[in-house]
Amino acid sequence: MNRGQLEGVINAPGTSVLDLSIASALASIAKTGEISRLGFLLDRAVGRPPTMDPTDAEEAADLDRFVSMPLSELVQLAKDEIPKYEASLRGSSSSEEPRMAEPDGLA
Repeated sequence: MNRGQLEGVINAPGTSVLDLSIASALASIAKTGEISRLGFLLDRAVGRPPTMDPTDAEEAADLDRFVSMPLSELVQLAKDEIPKYEASLRGSSSSEEPRMAEPDGLA
């Protein structure tokens, strides 16, 4: 869409408020080059992308432990835990929820 088409949408009497708002914002962006308006428009229309809360120290510590594990230990941990998880999905008879084992030396 070019500027003339945007102006046509803006000036058309039957244009909805939503279309008018978007067209006006796009026309302003095209005129001024202020890209932050486009980000604002997308945030309002679609929503902001989800972000992780960096203040959750416990989750961050868990992630750090797994990231720093040697690959062989991580693979073995997965081999040990995946069957437990699959059993829990099938409705295992165990009343306790399966939990991930702590890596050796990291507990």
